[in-house]
Amino acid sequence: MLSSSRYKTTSTLTSLLSSPTKAPSPLRLRLQQPSLSLSLTTKPHHRTMSTTTPSSTKPPLPPFTHATALLKVKAAQDLWNTRDPSLVKNGYTPDSIWRNRDTFLQGTEEIVKFLTEKWSVENGYRLRKELFAFTDDKIAVQFWYEWHDASSQWWRTYGLEDWTFAPDGRMRKRQMSANDVKISDEERWFKEGVDVNAVEIGEKHW
Repeated sequence: MLSSSRYKTTSTLTSLLSSPTKAPSPLRLRLQQPSLSLSLTTKPHHRTMSTTTPSSTKPPLPPFTHATALLKVKAAQDLWNTRDPSLVKNGYTPDSIWRNRDTFLQGTEEIVKFLTEKWSVENGYRLRKELFAFTDDKIAVQFWYEWHDASSQWWRTYGLEDWTFAPDGRMRKRQMSANDVKISDEERWFKEGVDVNAVEIGEKHW
């Protein structure tokens, strides 16, 4: 809240406006996460506001705590479940380094191409990620996702990821290893309408 002491009286404002050498400076209030910029001018009802967070900053930021590492994992899970490469790429630095199984990538252009091809094959994709371990700027993740191929055969992919983050919260390195297991429709965990976070996963699958 702006303090009333920062507002000029009517007489002072009139004096400032009539002076040829001085111009009133706008008052500005800034808040962070999400960033808020509020500008007030001396003219009534002329106010601008921005509630956007710069696209290059992806909170929570390192160094991570257990709570913020959990948030980071679930944010990534939700982002990947959109299956939209143009959205997913925003979580990574422009020069992000990937190893996805036996495929090596670098940069968001290659990432978008890879994900586009991936999701053209992995139909019905639904993913769950869980925190495995973390340090200041690194997070390890265990994940499972289910999908079916062109013949309608269902698969469950089990994997581990190693993430390294830049100071702005975007991922600058991702290393992933995984195995695909053939499953029947009855064995599926993440069927349509099921909350992937609510599925009970037995110890033998962790």
